[in-house]
Amino acid sequence: MAWGFILPSWADVAPDKIESTYAEHTRGVELARAGQHDEGLAVLLPLLQRFPDDYPLQRDVILISAWKGDCPGALTRFERLRDYPDLEPYLVVAVADCLLAANRPREARRLVRRARERYPEDESLRNAFFTADFVVRVDQNVDEERPAVEATLVESSLPPRPVSRTTRSQSAIRKAQKPTKVVSSK
Repeated sequence: MAWGFILPSWADVAPDKIESTYAEHTRGVELARAGQHDEGLAVLLPLLQRFPDDYPLQRDVILISAWKGDCPGALTRFERLRDYPDLEPYLVVAVADCLLAANRPREARRLVRRARERYPEDESLRNAFFTADFVVRVDQNVDEERPAVEATLVESSLPPRPVSRTTRSQSAIRKAQKPTKVVSSK
């Protein structure tokens, strides 16, 4: 008796599962890490179409898009993950960089701040937060290095008097000028 006639075929037993794509997924990521971003995305995007809710696939497509310099594409894809509870620091940093490039520094700062609550010791998140916070402060014309007032002291001596020498100090205080907004483009 042949078992092929009694047992159903493998395709009938195991429906299309994400586990069957791990090798292909890994290959796509390795291509992208080697600088072949388009080739890596060519491998991962069809998988993402088959498994649109798979977090690792979504994450890796977003990262590769950011590496490629396609920040609009990365940010569009990130919208599905925005409220995911445990975003990895490396993903948050890449998305924050794209948000800054898109001139959305408040969103970048908010995203990084949330991630820092989960990973307070992560150095890359700390640096990303300082960068986003700096951009927000520059946009608001808040510069902690700028003094609130500038003071100038002028000292002069009056002609000598027989009993004592009198020294007079004059001070001029004016409000410091606002710094001009710093605009950079990449």
